[in-house]
Amino acid sequence: MAADTDFGELLAIGEYSKPSILMRRSPHAVDDQVELLLRGLDAVGKELATGAIVVLTPNRLRVRSLPIVPGPE
Repeated sequence: MAADTDFGELLAIGEYSKPSILMRRSPHAVDDQVELLLRGLDAVGKELATGAIVVLTPNRLRVRSLPIVPGPE
């Protein structure tokens, strides 16, 4: 599986404040992916409304508020 570690970095550089959802690829069926998305949306709807990046996996849900402010280099 390819990593997508630059997704959050791109959001930070662009100072985006719009909500984003990232679903990690998995071998699960489309129906499983839809169920995961619906459960995730139900759990983080408030955060998405105010601007957040949400990463969904079958076993984990992570939320980070937007815009992401890059730290010192």
